[in-house]
Amino acid sequence: MNVKISAESSFRKKYEKASCFFLKTAKDVLNGKAIENFEIHQKVIIESFKSNNFNAEYNCEICRDTGKINGKVCDCVKTNIRKKLFENFDHSTPKGDFENFDLNFYSSESLGEEFKNNDFVLSERIIMEKNLDFCIKYAKNFSSISPNILMAGQTGTGKTHLSLSTARKVVSRGFSTIYISAPEMVSELEKERFTNNFKSEFELFNCKLLILDDLGSEFITKFSASTVYNIINSRLVKRMPTIINTNLKMKDIEKKYNEKDESGTTGARIVSRLIGEYKRLDFIGRDIRQQKLRTCI
Repeated sequence: MNVKISAESSFRKKYEKASCFFLKTAKDVLNGKAIENFEIHQKVIIESFKSNNFNAEYNCEICRDTGKINGKVCDCVKTNIRKKLFENFDHSTPKGDFENFDLNFYSSESLGEEFKNNDFVLSERIIMEKNLDFCIKYAKNFSSISPNILMAGQTGTGKTHLSLSTARKVVSRGFSTIYISAPEMVSELEKERFTNNFKSEFELFNCKLLILDDLGSEFITKFSASTVYNIINSRLVKRMPTIINTNLKMKDIEKKYNEKDESGTTGARIVSRLIGEYKRLDFIGRDIRQQKLRTCI
């Protein structure tokens, strides 16, 4: 009995080691690529059985924990990768779920003729309820052809909460997702520029969903302006969905990104793409953080 427990424990460790490799190549595995890499890990697992000579209960009875069936990646590997992707994302980002997005922070009073829609005057709550519903459906049905989203509005109105909630749901469905602030993104890419290590740039270009938070809050330089434009434009060309959050109006974005641009066109090109290629969600209301603070005083 003790021998069996020891053998099973050894097997589990080797299986987990192989799973870590699968996580590193998750994008390829989920797309049905990198099959040849399984040969190495398949041998490790099989040898574990031979050397210990025991009848183990397989985690997956279909592929018998080899990770491959009929020359293709087994569904158990994809499931394991999805689980690990979600765990990694969940541990590295702030919490935010659709379930705890509180609409009570938004007023039900009519906003006036400016927000009239089909003879019906909207309120903060109605607008934000529509945004919430859109994001829930977007995350549920996310695919490579999902639209880009621009979340625009003043600080503290729920942009980060809904974008994080969307990201968490999309990741749980097995899509590689990066959530990063504009300042952090520029900082990371600037470091790689001097080390010739372009890992982050590759991931930003190729992840299934990129969520860029707080666009325009980064320190604007010639490098940062061209970097932001390059990321936005490259993902559009590759048809990779992107969600962008910003507190700025379009005219302010154009002005800000033109400041360090000798040609004076980078800001206009960024705005052109945001207006023409992104579905805009307007976030309105009073700063939720300040509302919460007042209730604590």
